Amino acid sequence: MEVSANKDENRIDRWKARGTRLRRRLQIPVLVLLSSLLLLEGAARLAGEPPGSMREADDPAALHAQLLINGWVLNPGLDIDDCADYIENVLDGRTPDNASGEVEISPQGFRDTVLATPKPAEQIRILFIGDSSVYGAWICRLDTLAELLERGLNELVGDGLPGGHRKVEVINAGVPGYSSYQSLVELERAMDYGIDGVIVYSMISDKSGAPRLGDDVWFGRWAPFLRVLSHSAAVRWADYLVTPIVQESRNKARLASPGRNNRVHLRNYRDNLRRMAEEAHAAGAWIAFVIPPLSLDLELTFDRRGGGMGGSVITNARTAREQQGRLERRLEQVDGQDQIGFVIEDYRVAMALVAWENESVVINGPRVLRRAAVAGGEREIGKPESLMLDGVHPAPKGNQALARELVPRIADLL
Repeated sequence: MEVSANKDENRIDRWKARGTRLRRRLQIPVLVLLSSLLLLEGAARLAGEPPGSMREADDPAALHAQLLINGWVLNPGLDIDDCADYIENVLDGRTPDNASGEVEISPQGFRDTVLATPKPAEQIRILFIGDSSVYGAWICRLDTLAELLERGLNELVGDGLPGGHRKVEVINAGVPGYSSYQSLVELERAMDYGIDGVIVYSMISDKSGAPRLGDDVWFGRWAPFLRVLSHSAAVRWADYLVTPIVQESRNKARLASPGRNNRVHLRNYRDNLRRMAEEAHAAGAWIAFVIPPLSLDLELTFDRRGGGMGGSVITNARTAREQQGRLERRLEQVDGQDQIGFVIEDYRVAMALVAWENESVVINGPRVLRRAAVAGGEREIGKPESLMLDGVHPAPKGNQALARELVPRIADLL
């Protein structure tokens, strides 16, 4: 027994000695590595923030590369040129009355005026999140849906608050190219500003888009860890330098498999909308949804049996069960056949179902614009009186039609 105990003690002593030698050998390499990282971080901070790198975006100057946080964010303090583009390219140089309402990107990172903090007493603050259609790509700020909604609601609720503050403030939190993953991150960040309600307008960039990395993998698995790393200037510069390489790889993959051109899987899109509702409700806010219209909606007449929902909302339990079954069948079909992609109607069904689950207000954007077209709206895109600027972005007249539908529904929530 004594011999065995001595052997165990000798073995432990040898392990301790090996551990001590290993630590001594690693001390210098570890110190060199840490020193190099500190020098690299210091050099990156001295170099300042990397320039914007979203060259393929609608407004490249307004986008700042922060792929490790949430893809990209609006650059505070930047002058916006979307209104000037609209005047030049659509209005042939004629200046509209609302051109004077343009502002810089606010310090909070919104295409909006500076938010008062803390929120003024009695003010109702609504967060409008989404992609470039909410942001207002190629149109003036006063023509955006968020601004039209804010003006319409304030006309209903009466005078503003002391100090020039508006009674109802609708924050334009749209960012070009945002998927539902990024809008979810934006919602979580913005809830600190005292949000009373959230309106979600998100779909086009989930169905397709030009992501620099696969959203499902990047945001779903790595985002929490990478948000910590993103506080490093060196990491942000590495992000900036690697972005063109990653984007080129993604574009090649998209061309090789056009049938799988879905940026966010339909199931994940639905789950993201559900999480948005959970975040809003946890903060004591209500949530509403706008099903985005397309220019194609102005021409097509959708039949419930043959053509899908066409953006229609769910109004009863029977329809909800039917559409839930339709969605599950589509998920099974696409999961089983790699070359079949989801279509726009699938994402519309998902949004309508999440709105039904949460008993939320939901605006049927396609139907609203079809009614506006029937009433005399210009169906051809890209003209001063058009309802749509292009295939996915509502024109000022299209936003006006949506706002007319949205204002009374949101007013009921107030």
